[in-house]
Amino acid sequence: MMRSLLLVGLTATACSQSKTECDCADPGVHVHVPPESAAAVTEVRLSGPACSGQKATCTQAAAAGCAAYGIAASAAGTCQIDVIFVDTTFTATVTFAPGDSCCTGLYPTPANAGEIEATRGPSDGGAG
Repeated sequence: MMRSLLLVGLTATACSQSKTECDCADPGVHVHVPPESAAAVTEVRLSGPACSGQKATCTQAAAAGCAAYGIAASAAGTCQIDVIFVDTTFTATVTFAPGDSCCTGLYPTPANAGEIEATRGPSDGGAG
């Protein structure tokens, strides 16, 4: 009986010491469009080496149109994102780089560049 308790104790200790957990964000970029402007988006166009062959996908529908788009990179480098409204274009450029040794995937750098607010207005053109 004593021997089986000792083995259980050793096994529990060995498992708890060998676990490594990574706190990884979702790789990619999220482009948010104000709900009142979502119906005015005609296209989300991607260009640049990081977004070659990629398409923006609607991740949150609005009453009319899409309120949020997800974009995943295909390679490290830059990606230009053009949110084309009926009367103007919002443009942002994001740089993607591989995650650290714990988190795999391609992540925007800096990390806060992954959340873009695509506003509609005559002076749009900055990075989010």
